[in-house]
Amino acid sequence: MRLSDQLRTLDAESLRVAKENAARGRRFSTISVLRVPWGFAKRYIFKAGFLDGVDGFVAAELGAMEDLLQDARLLELEEKQD
Repeated sequence: MRLSDQLRTLDAESLRVAKENAARGRRFSTISVLRVPWGFAKRYIFKAGFLDGVDGFVAAELGAMEDLLQDARLLELEEKQD
């Protein structure tokens, strides 16, 4: 899969997850942004993504980016409702 395809998937998936979270009553919190560095560390260090070299780094970074996009989309949905 090409990077541009992965980014399109991340965009669509983050919106879907944000809508699900909003429907469940989850609200955006600045503390939830801490998921981003934690998500990267979890994927790259604790799940041994570093063993895959650059591919592991990119996968961990894209995963962290997905976490950030989900939170940003949730905030965006909340602002539209207000």
